[in-house]
Amino acid sequence: MNLLTNFVLYLYALSLLFSLSDLLQRNQNARRIGTGLLSLVWILQASFFIARIWMDNDLPVITRYETTFFFSWVLVTFALVLYMFFRAEVFLYSLSGLGFGIFLFSLSGQSAINADLAAFTASGGIWPLHIALSIGAYALFTISAIFALAYLYMHNRLKSKRWSTLLHRLPSLQWIEQMSYRFALIGWASLSIALLLGCGWIIVSGHLAMLNDLKVYSSPLVFVAYGVYLWRGVRLSTFGTRLALWNLIVFALVILNYSAMNIFSGFHKWSWM
Repeated sequence: MNLLTNFVLYLYALSLLFSLSDLLQRNQNARRIGTGLLSLVWILQASFFIARIWMDNDLPVITRYETTFFFSWVLVTFALVLYMFFRAEVFLYSLSGLGFGIFLFSLSGQSAINADLAAFTASGGIWPLHIALSIGAYALFTISAIFALAYLYMHNRLKSKRWSTLLHRLPSLQWIEQMSYRFALIGWASLSIALLLGCGWIIVSGHLAMLNDLKVYSSPLVFVAYGVYLWRGVRLSTFGTRLALWNLIVFALVILNYSAMNIFSGFHKWSWM
């Protein structure tokens, strides 16, 4: 790891320690320091992407290190946005904690470009945009699932009348449900554009053999599953715990699609190996 990566890692860890301190016992100073350190982490991560875009004239989303690093940055971005506009402290801590875990995972990733990516370079800026939108969609689905988990937790606690400090720091059930649905909707839109770009490039470039790939089949299934979830929330007026459970079931497909399917995919292995 280089000096910048070590510095970001230490800042991230310190941010989580201060955040945990505030979560266990409300401490305004600890919350401010933790949020400030997390903001600095976000700035440093963003600087990494800007520098790489400036040097390579492309989005740095090729290797597993870069893709998981980008995933972590997206989570931190929305964690800070939720805190700044809604003061959603619990979600700030949960998303930043998950982002830290993914950031640690990214450090074990390879940094060399897989030879299978050579065919993509001919497409100019389309393939990195396809990758970035896909990762962004997965990050948004992850945030939506966290909101769904929070909804189920809060609903169960309220129903059984078991109060806790964490329960008092959570927003209303209605707000949590709305945010879960909205993040899923934005993720679904991002995934739809990513799929159109990816399939469109394969067809236009004449690499039709790439359509015969397990990941090409599984990703549209995730798209359809979230489409059904969104449709149930609007047309069938499904809400509450049933919609939250459906969200988590569909999210399980996202995990399967990103992990297992990448292992067996022919040209998506670069994002996992």
